[in-house]
Amino acid sequence: MRCSRVAVVCAAALLTGCGDEEKTPAEQPADAREEAVRPADARPETPAGETPQSVDAADAQRGTVSETVPPEKAKTVTAAAEGTTEAPAEQGTSAESLYQQACGLLQNDSEDASKKAVEVLTKAAGLGHAAAQYKLGSCYRQGVGVPADLAQAVSWFEKSAAANDPQAQRELAFMYHQGEGVERDLAKAEQYYSAVTAQNPDDVESLVLLGFVQAETEDRLPEAVSTFRKAVEKGNPYAQVALGVLTLQGRGGIAADAAEAYRLFAASAEQGVADALCNQGYCLETGTGTAKDEARAVECYTKAIAALPLPQAKYNLSLCYLNGRGVAKDVQKAMPLLVDAANAGLADALCELSRCCALGIGVPKDEKQAFDLCAQAAQAGSAEAQYALAQYFRGGEVVEKDETFARKCLEAAAANGHALAKKELEAK
Repeated sequence: MRCSRVAVVCAAALLTGCGDEEKTPAEQPADAREEAVRPADARPETPAGETPQSVDAADAQRGTVSETVPPEKAKTVTAAAEGTTEAPAEQGTSAESLYQQACGLLQNDSEDASKKAVEVLTKAAGLGHAAAQYKLGSCYRQGVGVPADLAQAVSWFEKSAAANDPQAQRELAFMYHQGEGVERDLAKAEQYYSAVTAQNPDDVESLVLLGFVQAETEDRLPEAVSTFRKAVEKGNPYAQVALGVLTLQGRGGIAADAAEAYRLFAASAEQGVADALCNQGYCLETGTGTAKDEARAVECYTKAIAALPLPQAKYNLSLCYLNGRGVAKDVQKAMPLLVDAANAGLADALCELSRCCALGIGVPKDEKQAFDLCAQAAQAGSAEAQYALAQYFRGGEVVEKDETFARKCLEAAAANGHALAKKELEAK
């Protein structure tokens, strides 16, 4: 399934489900969560810092404000008119005529036509035609008519962007934001997105993505809030998700307001945004900003997965099935969802799957596999897994006993806010 560019970045900010006090792997209930609201997967916190795990952008990557974008990329190489692999003999050789000829060739799906189009685009681009430079960069980026070459793509995009072509500026902004073919550079990403929105204030997608870039730096959050609000005024559902997360957390100069956050999530969810549906489900599951309704939460998670297979939504729904929360308890339905989320690298899912392996819930009991999964979850940043790992190295049953490393695990868990880890360290 393809999704919008904003969707890809937004998926970093998702909310995670509710949970009980931290317990050791053997005691941990299937629905335990490290925190009610924490950063989701994907890029460094989105909008910035810690964001509830249910949205992404960004990929959002760890981060959260739904990590809700590799955004949908409609084929960037579009054509102005149909053409054949042969150039009409009467066609002129000006940059514009070459460009139009290439557009016609790209309408033809054949490999020969695509190769010919690249040849013609190269001539037009060499004559300084900005649109041709952009389209040629797109061909190199997507491997249309030529082997994919991101370095060449960036080179041609930069030439086109220098001539103020907004499409090239948008592509470069996204590539610098995601570190695609270039070293990740938030300053350049912001520069290009700002240039696009300055030329076209109605380009709301670029405005939202500009907000996500600003949100990755804590002291820029107030600016991100302002940017998201502008996009919300234009009805953008992804901006609603981002603003909802910041409102729930009370960051960026916004007073914490769970009811307003839920309103924003619900408004975005009505437009089918997967991240919003996931966050709305979290709020309904936990009674955050709205009346608790576990059955509706299950519906929201299910709709979110149908719209876009978000690992966070799969994880949240798996816990509902494991614990019979809002739906009949069904371990067989829970496990595929949990495994999918774990395979996607979601720290909470890895930690929960480790617990299931240790206790033989839904899978054969396997202490070694449980330890391996716990180590992966700890490395991915799960405080609960870091605490559990400390217990493994203290006990010395599955792995060689190592009190020094166990303490390091406890310290890492405590630094990530794990209450029991903090108490144990304070007691020593």
